[in-house]
Amino acid sequence: MQTESDIKDIVKNKAQRVGNQKVLHDMQQAVNKLEQQKKDELQFSLKGLVIFLVLVVIAVFLYRYLR
Repeated sequence: MQTESDIKDIVKNKAQRVGNQKVLHDMQQAVNKLEQQKKDELQFSLKGLVIFLVLVVIAVFLYRYLR
């Protein structure tokens, strides 16, 4: 038969495991959020680069055409 202290230890260990799983879940969510932010920033900078290159091509075309 389990003593009261054995039962307390079992409950304490179970609570720690559940708490650890919660912490791991929260950390995974934070990592996912950071990865999504990084992807969004990269996509934004790529769009900016494409727009810049298009403007440069237009400027060169106009410069040569109007010269």
